[in-house]
Amino acid sequence: MNLLYDQVNRLWIVCAIHVFLILQHISINAVSTAGRLPQACLEAFDVSCTITKKGTK
Repeated sequence: MNLLYDQVNRLWIVCAIHVFLILQHISINAVSTAGRLPQACLEAFDVSCTITKKGTK
């Protein structure tokens, strides 16, 4: 159970690093990518939450 939470924490860290790196590059392409990235992180987090809930039942 703790392992799953560790994976979720790592996921958020990776997302934060990606957002930071993308924001370092000031370009239209980078900005549009940064706009999509948080949504991808939220979707991945939702999947992790679903797996976690199934694991606790």
